[in-house]
Amino acid sequence: MRSIVTGGAGFIGSNLADTLAQHHDVVIIDNLATGRRENIEYLLAHPRVTFIEGSITDLDLLMETFPGADGIFGGDPVRAPVGEEPPRLERGERDRHGECPRGGEGLRGTGRGCGVLGLRRHPT
Repeated sequence: MRSIVTGGAGFIGSNLADTLAQHHDVVIIDNLATGRRENIEYLLAHPRVTFIEGSITDLDLLMETFPGADGIFGGDPVRAPVGEEPPRLERGERDRHGECPRGGEGLRGTGRGCGVLGLRRHPT
């Protein structure tokens, strides 16, 4: 199976990616706005893990990466960690808590064959 973890360099996303990599090929997507490369440094040597530095607001990246995924997991934060400034967003974007329209549209538009932010449905 091939799983994608958005926000995979954050605390939650990196732990999720670590768990998934035990049995799945994992693609981590993170723009490192709040995530940290050191959270995934040990995962980068894993043969099942690929890291892409990029944003879920980049529709081209999502259209390139999401097809063929069996699961898409959102590990990205809804707010900046306590004591840190929220990441600067490009004009026209909002944070995830404010329903980042470009990222959300991208996720909906690329979920062909996948349950967006979930696992592909398998016949029983």
